[in-house]
Amino acid sequence: MQKNIYSEEDSVKDPTFYYYLKMLDLLNESNLLVLSPVHHYYYDINELKTVRTLVHTKELNNIGNLKRFINNTVHVLSSNSKFIGCFIDNRVHKKFIYGNKMLYWVNNCLSTQVHRYLSRKQIVKMFKDYGFDVVDISEINGISYFCVKKI
Repeated sequence: MQKNIYSEEDSVKDPTFYYYLKMLDLLNESNLLVLSPVHHYYYDINELKTVRTLVHTKELNNIGNLKRFINNTVHVLSSNSKFIGCFIDNRVHKKFIYGNKMLYWVNNCLSTQVHRYLSRKQIVKMFKDYGFDVVDISEINGISYFCVKKI
């Protein structure tokens, strides 16, 4: 059995990600790689071919070119590998955060950070279009966590 691969210390720092991995029974999964949203690491494509579960802790809403990111992810993972991450489902939160789409658009234009308007329906379609099968989507503490498998 191979040791899990973590990007920083040998633990998942975010307690909600820890809970989600535990819920999916993946905490003891071999060849698990957790990517940090703060630090950037460069991996050789051959190193990533051995990864069975890739955990990306940055919300998909905050990724600049999301389609390119998903496309690159599907190309580096081997068949039946899992990709785990999270996003804010704005359809659920829009009455609290983004009730007015025009105000949301203006805020995005003025902000230096990317924050893409995403819904569960959009995410499911995007993953299927890029060759992933959706295993699970669960909302925990207002954030939607997903697990998809490369077909």
